[in-house]
Parts: sequence; C-alpha cells; structure tokens
Amino acid sequence: MAPARPDLTPAAPRLAAPAMRQAGTLELLADLGEGALFVGGWCDTAPASGAGALLLLREAGGTRVLPGRFHAGWRDRPDTGPATGFYGIVDCGEVPDPGAIEGLLFPAEAGPSALLPRYASAQLLSEGTAFNLLREILDAGRAGEARARLGRAASRFDGTDTLARSPLPVRVGIDECARLGAAGLYLSGWLFDPERLVASVHLCEGEARRRLDGDWAILPRPDAAEALGDEPRLAAYGAPGAVHGFVALVPEPGAGGDELHLTLDMAGASPLHVPLVVRPGRAVPLLRAALRRLDPDLPASLDVVDRQVAPALARLPGAVPRLIGMRGGEAAPEALATLVIGCAGDAEGVAPLLALLAADDPALALLPILVCGEARDLGVQAGDIERASAFYGLNLRLVFASDLEDATDALMAGAQWAETDLVCLLTPRVVPATPRWLSELIAARAAAGAEAVLPALDDAEPGITIPATLGRRASDRGENRRLDGCLVSRARLLSLGSAQGAFLDPDEKERDTIRRLLAGGLGLHRTPAVRLATTRESGAAGPWMRLARRADRRAGELRALARPSVSVR
Repeated sequence: MAPARPDLTPAAPRLAAPAMRQAGTLELLADLGEGALFVGGWCDTAPASGAGALLLLREAGGTRVLPGRFHAGWRDRPDTGPATGFYGIVDCGEVPDPGAIEGLLFPAEAGPSALLPRYASAQLLSEGTAFNLLREILDAGRAGEARARLGRAASRFDGTDTLARSPLPVRVGIDECARLGAAGLYLSGWLFDPERLVASVHLCEGEARRRLDGDWAILPRPDAAEALGDEPRLAAYGAPGAVHGFVALVPEPGAGGDELHLTLDMAGASPLHVPLVVRPGRAVPLLRAALRRLDPDLPASLDVVDRQVAPALARLPGAVPRLIGMRGGEAAPEALATLVIGCAGDAEGVAPLLALLAADDPALALLPILVCGEARDLGVQAGDIERASAFYGLNLRLVFASDLEDATDALMAGAQWAETDLVCLLTPRVVPATPRWLSELIAARAAAGAEAVLPALDDAEPGITIPATLGRRASDRGENRRLDGCLVSRARLLSLGSAQGAFLDPDEKERDTIRRLLAGGLGLHRTPAVRLATTRESGAAGPWMRLARRADRRAGELRALARPSVSVR
C-alpha cells in the first residue's frame, strides 16, 4: 500500500519548486537539547550519515532555513517499504522550536533536492521517548555509520533507569543516598557484575561527573543476592564475588541544580544509568547508624572508616544547636547556680533523676533547673518531667532544641539560657553517690577558689543494673573526663563555642570539651570527696564504638594536618 501523502503546511507549496521532490515525511520530533533535534519518519532514499540538511522553520516573516547534519538509523516500514523508516538526529547548532518546523530538505548537487515536509499530525515527543527510539535502532543493529553519533545521544541520562531494563547481567541496589552538608553525599549499596562488564561507575549531575569505583570502600554483601530473586536468569550467577557492597562519601560533582544519577560505563555497550533519590540527612546520626551495621573485626570495615567516614567527618563543623522553644520555670538570676540537665535520647531518665536529686538535697529547690533536649524526644517526656518537678517543688524550665548530636550539645545549648554566673552540668546517666552532693560541690569550689570543680565519677552502687564491663571506678581507669557534675563559670563554658569538629563517640566529644577548657587556662579543681555514680554509658555501647573512636581519631589527625602551619623565624 502506498504511504499516505501528508497534508502540507502552508509554506510547503511555496517550497515544492521544480528543483525539489517530496521524498517522505517527518512524523516525530523532539528537542534533545545541546543543538540537537530528534526526527523520525520515512524517506524513499537513505542520505549518508552526516549528510548536509536544511531545517525549514516557519517564522512571522516567512520560512527560515537552518543548516545542520543528518544522522539516522533505518528500519523497515510495512507501509512504505524496506529500510525506509528512520529515527535520527539533526545537529543544527541551536535548538529550534519543534512546533515551528515545516520540513527537512536534503540539497542535491544534481537533480531535484529531497524534501521531507512535516506531517500534519506529527507528534512532539518527550526527550525520554526519543532516546528510547534511538536505543531501539541501536539495539537492532540498524544504525550503520551513524552508530557513534546516535550512541552518544542515546547514552545520555534522560531521567529513567536504563539499567533495570538492560538484558546485561548487571544490577545496582541503593540502600542509602543522603546529602550530608559539608560531609558530602553518602551513598551505600551493592553492585552485581559477575562477568566484569562494568568498566567504571560515575556519580553524575548534569554534565559533571565524579568517578566512584576507584575510591569507594568495598564490603561483603551476601544479603544482596536476595534482591535478584525476581530474575532467575541473574540469580543463576552464584559466584561468591558476583555481588559486592560499596560505601562512598564524596563531594557532589555539580552545583546541586540537576538530578543526581549513577552512570555505569560498560565494556562494549552503551552506558547505563540509575537515577538516585537523594534525601537530606544529619551527618553524625547517619554515620553512627552506618557504623552500627559494620563488623569491626573485618578489614573492609576499617577501610570504610579510614577512606570514607574519617575524611567526611574531618570536613564537618561542630553542631550548632537551634532553640525551638521554652516553657515553665521562673527567673532566678540571684541564685548561686543553675542546674543544667542535658538529654540525648534519654529524656525518660530525667523524672527519676529529679526524684533522686530532690530527696538527696533540699537545697535543690532553691536553684533554677534547665532541662534541654531534642524537641521530639523531650516533648514525649515533658509531662512526666513537669509532674515530677511540681511534686518536689522545683523551679524547672524545659528547653526544646534541634540539631543536637549528643549530651554535650544539649548541655552547651541549655547553658546558653541560664541566668546565673555558675552552671552545674548533669545528664540522666548519673545519680548522686555523696549526700548533698551539689551543696558540697558549691562549697568545695568556694573553698578552693577555683573557676571550676569536677566530682569523682564511680560506677553505680549495688542494686543498680549496669553493663558488666563497668566493674571498676571510673577514677581507677583515669581521671573523670566527663562533664557530669562539672560546676563552672557559664561565661567560660560558652566562650568555647561549638566543638571544633564533629564526633561519632559522644564520650570523646566530652573529653575534647574539657581539654579545650583546660587549654584555655581554666583552673579546674577535682574534688574526690564529692562523687557521682554512672548508671549507663554515655555513648551507645557496642562493638561499633571501636569504629567510631577510630573515625574520630583519624578525623582529628586530618583536621590537624589541614590547619595552616606557623613558622618561627
């Protein structure tokens, strides 16, 4: 059956001069960007790849001619004959409005030029659909000499997951993709590549690329094989090395305006793309969660810490807590001190602690108390805390904050809102072990004439359940390096500002705070006669803490190397 002749645009009769002949039609058009136009239709002759072509554009003053180069792959069309249908590209240096295109003209040196007018019901396609049609031609092996040009276009990322529909035995699974501010982009997942077809993996944003597979840390992922269960052909690859996990923490390749995706450059095939769904994340909680999933006895886990986590941690500044709101309490600037209780996911321990403190020392009722914690955690326990405060007649104010990483942040944030010159720092993880400990501590500071006093810290008294690893006094393991019980000048404490960097081990952050106080010339008096007892570890106990301490240590070394050196002449 002869192909239907299209209805010509108004300009077409003027173009159909004796030196031209209608050789086909344009039925599909799409703007591919970068000066490239996708064209699809039929033509009774096949111009050579790279042949000169003229786009005919309808404008207010008439028809404008835009020169370009035509590259196409050919396919059989039952309605027009063998190898007459085409999908291709016209490189024209600028991106014309597809809606203004009247036709495509192939000038001839001898004889009439071939004209492909636009079909009256021509379709304007999306970029993704056009790329899929080019891939169809390439996969069918019908691109001929245009293969290189069409391949470059078809391999561009169009927002779709081309890896998922690839027949190649290659798959990628993404477990986590989070934007962590100065730490960069955190990416974890697995790669299935039993035939070693993947030449490289890049993180891409627009035209910007950053290679990942040369720097990411590799982990065993025996669990990832389950994800291939829906594809029996892939699950048949049972080699132990067929799947491996990866963790990468890298700066983003672009300016943050384009969609992020992975590009897998393949050996002997077009690149494959995997779109990434990026969520905002808080760096320290996410990195702590990531380390909890690692086995600290595996060398691969140490590689994750040394090559990924520690460098990212070194780039992070210290947390800057934000005040969300306050409620309760009365101003008492004339009081001797303010008791600041900092919560870090343990606000449920505040009400029992208040009961112990009030029973231990009636003088507590004379002091203002600030309880500071993450708004969500503290809000859940606020009712119980306020009822305990009212029962014991305490002057208590709740301070709701955000962006707290640990107890040190909560203590520093709470101290900002104290009205007295002195603050005493405490967390729900301790209980008094010396009668009237707070009065004794205040008296010890006055007697010593010191800027700050720090009580001794013991393990809990018998009857309180604690981890078996805490079988000795903290003072036997070294001096108390925690902030619990520290009675200190509020101005001196706040002069420290935020921490000099991020920490994954909460205990190390406390020790760093005390080191910075001492380095600033603080006169610290230790009072072994006043004792507190710990009922739990300050940091989340577990084998992963070995990795956290290693990351903190390595990050500290990297920060020290990054500081400018001072030469003395």
